[in-house]
Amino acid sequence: MEERATFGPFELDVKTGRLLKHGKALKVVGQPLEVLALLLERSGEVVTRDELRTRLWGGETFVDFEHGLNAAVNKLRFALGDSADNPRYVETLTRKGYRFIAPLETRRPSESPPVEPDPTPLPGTPRGFRPGLILAASAPIAAVLAAWMWSLWAAPASKSEAVPTDRILLVVLPFENLSNNQEQDYFAEGLTDELITRLGQLDPDRLGVIARTSAAYYSGARRRVRQIAAELGVEYVVEGGVGRAGDRVRVSARLVRAADETSLWTDSYDRDIGDLLAVQNELARAIAGRIELRLPAPARYAHQPTPEAYEAYLRGRFLLGRRTADALAKGHASLQQSVRLDPRFALAYAGLSEAYQRLAYRARSPAETMPLALDAARRSLELDPDLADGHAARALILSNYEWNWTEADREFRRALELNPNSADTRIAFAAHLSHVGRLDEAVAEVKRALQLDPVALAAHAQLAVILYRARRYDEALQQLRAMLELDPNYPVAHLNLGLVHAAQGKYTEAIAAFERARSLDAGSAELTALLAYALARSGERRQATALLAELQAKSAREFVQPFAVGLVHLGLGDHAAAVDCLERGYQERSWMTALIKVNPELDALRGDSRFEALVRRLNFPE
Repeated sequence: MEERATFGPFELDVKTGRLLKHGKALKVVGQPLEVLALLLERSGEVVTRDELRTRLWGGETFVDFEHGLNAAVNKLRFALGDSADNPRYVETLTRKGYRFIAPLETRRPSESPPVEPDPTPLPGTPRGFRPGLILAASAPIAAVLAAWMWSLWAAPASKSEAVPTDRILLVVLPFENLSNNQEQDYFAEGLTDELITRLGQLDPDRLGVIARTSAAYYSGARRRVRQIAAELGVEYVVEGGVGRAGDRVRVSARLVRAADETSLWTDSYDRDIGDLLAVQNELARAIAGRIELRLPAPARYAHQPTPEAYEAYLRGRFLLGRRTADALAKGHASLQQSVRLDPRFALAYAGLSEAYQRLAYRARSPAETMPLALDAARRSLELDPDLADGHAARALILSNYEWNWTEADREFRRALELNPNSADTRIAFAAHLSHVGRLDEAVAEVKRALQLDPVALAAHAQLAVILYRARRYDEALQQLRAMLELDPNYPVAHLNLGLVHAAQGKYTEAIAAFERARSLDAGSAELTALLAYALARSGERRQATALLAELQAKSAREFVQPFAVGLVHLGLGDHAAAVDCLERGYQERSWMTALIKVNPELDALRGDSRFEALVRRLNFPE
């Protein structure tokens, strides 16, 4: 095969391992690129699945081979803008293999698109290290991570969506619980979270720290550091363990350079549990010093919490992360206990604010929980004005409950100034930006979050729904199909898929997607409403009316988002009743009211005088 293979607007530079489109490199790496190279090498011929397995996995057989190959081919098609049904480049031969069907062009070297002499790797990838060459044992997780990274980089972006890529990236692997007691898992996870936060605040212009969601995929995994680094695109890996005996804690950690798996630093600390915040700061500064970052002055804590309060805080945060109704209730109780044990513990108040907000999203009236969330956020900032978590908690309330868009924007930016490496805050900020109609900025913010948390389902779902709000339906569908290929049981992806299909007038497909989401998240009133909306739009009025009655009966027992009920009336063509519901949502300060400026399903109401008056009352910025 020649060093360059050109077809249509694309060119594969075999020497540097880059796929270019109109002379610009696409962020396509690993197995999709290797599949393309083999197909081009055998252009016009059938390349069997066995041949691809031998080339990509060395002939070894593993349980997820079919899934891994399908994922690689689909990601390649995605990058090329190709279709399995109407292929222009890659043709599928059922149960046989694949064939490259586009003509290859001959181009003299002088006609080649300009290529920079030093190819730029993915952010944080060690120089000379090839992230695509991942061992077969890690192929399933590699396929997931490659898909996430691909969806972040492959799609074209406007200037306002550009994402900086010149930072060092580091991952803190979940610290091992060395206590031989599973009930202490919350302690090890809490220490990991806090260390990620401390590191992320030290030199954010030069250091990006992978978020816990992505790092958690490696909990208990026995993979070499080099493999993990390749899958996440990081240069450094931190690993360690924590053991506890009564009020004494032993923490050990080491920093590894991924390129050659050299241990750059190792240390251990024996301390009282009440000294853990100081230990985390020492750990972060020691690690940062070894990779030659600019170190600020040592962190000063507004208050050192009591050991009992800190332990209750760690347990509460751990339970909030489980995201079930039972865990949420227990996590809320633990955070309440933490602030009772130490009323000056700012972090615990910020966590308590988040717990109250989550309760508001789970069938609790905003009037019941959001004022408490606001009080907790205010208290956290009174105790520590420079607490990023407190500013983030207040920003969410200002955006979703008070609809104070300008102040919310300031609070999000302050939170990110204090902790630029918080993927969760960036995802929440992206949602806020989309609510006020700044959709390109919202896409860029999600992409920044995905740099830090490449396997976060919530971030990818947020990207899809923002693309939906921007009426970029084809891009949203690509994003959602990639998600569902890798996790077919994620209900939010099916929900968003239904929204996109409905916006395109494909109500049969929308109904199927909403029914699938509903089967995975039984009891969701919002999913019931969306299904009823799609049924009504498709002409199935009897079924839609029955589901509306079900929702109305449920709203007599618990809080149901008025916005959701309004959608059913809208689907049935009763615009007056739909606006009545939206008015009620405004009066009850339902968070879904924030969607009325941008969500496509409400386009049928635009121009209605009552609806337009309601939009104006929310005072969205111009």
